[in-house]
Amino acid sequence: ADFTGMDVIHKATVEMHLRDKKVINPHKTVEKMFDEKKLGQKSGEGYYKYSDDKYERVALSEELAEKCNPIQLVANILNNAAWLITNGASDIEEIEKACNLGLGLKKPLFETAKEIGIKNIVDELNKLAEEHGEFYKPDPLLESMI
Repeated sequence: ADFTGMDVIHKATVEMHLRDKKVINPHKTVEKMFDEKKLGQKSGEGYYKYSDDKYERVALSEELAEKCNPIQLVANILNNAAWLITNGASDIEEIEKACNLGLGLKKPLFETAKEIGIKNIVDELNKLAEEHGEFYKPDPLLESMI
């Protein structure tokens, strides 16, 4: 997010949400950072602080890494991918290429999902839907894959 910029992310997510509420939920933290002009690396501060204009990789601690739920990350990406397929906007080949080039995924998304287990992913999405609303409800394509 810091590399892309909070201005780009905020404006894009707001526009996408206006077109289809199921595609993305604008995040309050991104909006706050946008309003405060904490745009990421381009402004010197976003989620992290930066020393100059050059791209720098942020060092993450083991403690921070342990707070990350990899199933939740894959579940959200996969649910959006399934939505794109269900709605005829893309196919698996295009999605895999986009995930590799855009998200930097080293392993194909659908292969990773099979390793985690589609049922585990659907369960995670249902849990998120209970906590945060319908946005996280699993796409019917994922439910049909169990």
